[in-house]
Amino acid sequence: HSSRPRGTPPKRREPPKSRGTSPTPGWYYSTVAQSTHPTLTVICGPMFSGKSTVLYRQVSRALRAKKTVQVFVPRLDRRSDGQVVTHDRVTLSSLKITPLVVDSSREMFDVLMKPDVAIIDEAQFFDHDLPLFIPLILDQGTTSVVAGLDQTSEGEPFGPMPHLMSLADRVEKLTAICH
Repeated sequence: HSSRPRGTPPKRREPPKSRGTSPTPGWYYSTVAQSTHPTLTVICGPMFSGKSTVLYRQVSRALRAKKTVQVFVPRLDRRSDGQVVTHDRVTLSSLKITPLVVDSSREMFDVLMKPDVAIIDEAQFFDHDLPLFIPLILDQGTTSVVAGLDQTSEGEPFGPMPHLMSLADRVEKLTAICH
């Protein structure tokens, strides 16, 4: 039984706020396009879970929102020739974005050009200093989206991912479909 008077419309529910200004997952549309304050989003999960597809979508939305974007990939990841590639073989070059291949978190920070959005792919291959640089990037006013494997094939935490997840305003944990 409702406590509102008959004939009155229900109050419109506003999205609940979590830490920072990121909406909670039920209200998530796009961290990159919606946020007015810099936030850290971590996208993690196993191989073949669609992390690169989510990154592609985030870059595309940011560009449509007229935001500047810089993308970083670690040199250790030799599978994709320095590109973010989805399993459908779509690359960021279709959006006229060329990722910067870097050797370390320090190098990434040094070449960061204070974009609106910094995208970091395959973060598990970065050094353990990456979580130290993320707050510095956020302090520059840059929203950060980091993607990577959160566990090794043995189920152990992978690289800096657990620390990044603990710093994140939002964590999106994806799953893969087993065949």
